[in-house]
Amino acid sequence: MNVFARPLAALAIGVMLGTAPALCSAEIVEGQAPIIDGNVDQARYAARQDAMRTYVEGKVGVHVQSSTEVDMGMVVSDRILTNSNGYVQLKRVVDEKQANGIYIVHLDLDADTHLMETAVADVQSRLEALEANSSRSGVSVAVGGRDENGRYESVPQLNNYVRGKMEDKGFFAVTNDGVLQYMATHPDLDDPNALVEIRHLARQYREMENALLRGTLSTQSITRQGGSYVAVVHASFELIGLDNNASNSFANYFTASASSVVGAKQKAQEMAVREAVDALGQKALKTDQRENRGGVHHIKTMLVFSNLGDAAGRSREIMAALSSMGIHVIRSGLTSSGTFQAFVDATQYQDTGAMQEAITQQLGCTSLMDEGATVGSSKMQFTF
Repeated sequence: MNVFARPLAALAIGVMLGTAPALCSAEIVEGQAPIIDGNVDQARYAARQDAMRTYVEGKVGVHVQSSTEVDMGMVVSDRILTNSNGYVQLKRVVDEKQANGIYIVHLDLDADTHLMETAVADVQSRLEALEANSSRSGVSVAVGGRDENGRYESVPQLNNYVRGKMEDKGFFAVTNDGVLQYMATHPDLDDPNALVEIRHLARQYREMENALLRGTLSTQSITRQGGSYVAVVHASFELIGLDNNASNSFANYFTASASSVVGAKQKAQEMAVREAVDALGQKALKTDQRENRGGVHHIKTMLVFSNLGDAAGRSREIMAALSSMGIHVIRSGLTSSGTFQAFVDATQYQDTGAMQEAITQQLGCTSLMDEGATVGSSKMQFTF
C-alpha cells in the first residue's frame, strides 16, 4: 500500500507576498457544457463554472512544482470555487452562444494573486496539522476506470484527488493497491461476491483505516458534436466499513463537453468524483465504528440480542458475559419487541469481527447479518 505522503507539503509559492501586483493580468477563458434535455439555463451556468474552474486551476498550477501536486491542486481549486468571491473577478462576458447542442461562453477573468497564494498555504497547513493528529479516522481509496469498450483504465490522478479530498475533510487517507489490482482484473464489480472479496482485500492491505472508498468510473459514450466532444461517464462508488458490514453507495451519470476526447472524458470523471466524495465524505465523517484515543483502540457498537426466552434472566446473563469479556456497556435495555440492546465500548479486540466471534462463543448464540446498517451506525445482531 502506498501511504499518502502529503503532496501539498511541497507546494511552491511562485510569487512572494508583497512583491507582485494584487491582480493577475486579465485573461479570456472559454467554458462549455452540453445542453441536456433542452435546459439552456443549466448549460449556461455549467459553462460559466467550467470557465471559472479552468481559470482557477491554471492559477493554482502556478504554485505547483510536480505532476502529483497538480492532481492535489484540484483540492485547492475546489476550496476556492466554493467561495469564489474575492478570489476571482468576472470583468465581463465576452460572448456566449449555442452550437450543436453545446453552450459556449468566453469570460474575461481576473484573479487576486495574494488570495490564491493564501488558499494554497491554508490547505497545506491544514494537511500538515492533521498529519500530527493520530486519533483521526482512516479511509483507504481505490478508484478505477473503464473505457467505452469496458476495458480497465488506471486513473492515478483521481486517486490522488480523492485522497486529497478526504484529507481535506479530516481523514487519514491511503491508496489501497490490493483492491485496485483486483478491480483491474475482475470484469464484473456488480457481482455480489466481488464486494465480499473487495472487503477482504481492503482488510488485508490496510494499516489504520476503518473504511474503504471504492469507485468505478465507466465511460458510457463519447460523441462528436460540431467542434466539441461530449462524454458520458457512469460513477459507482461505495463507502465500505472494514470493522463491520456497513456500506453506503453513490451512483449517477455525468455528462461533460470539451474540445478534445480526453478533455471531455476527464471533465466528466472529475465531476463524478467531486460529487461522489462530497456525498460519501459526509457519511464518513459520522463514522463511529473505530476510534483511537491515547493510542488505545476503541470499538463502539450496538449489540442486539433476540429470541431471549426468559428476557429478564437472559439479559442479566448477557450483561455478566460482556463484563467478563472486557466489553464495557455504556447503556442497555429491553425493547418493546422483546430484544435486548446494549451500546458498548471495547478496547481489547482488533475489530468487530473478532468481538463478534468471542460473543457467540461465550454466550452460545448465533450472529446475524444486519442489512440495514450504515457506516457510522455500527450494529451487530445475535439470536439464541
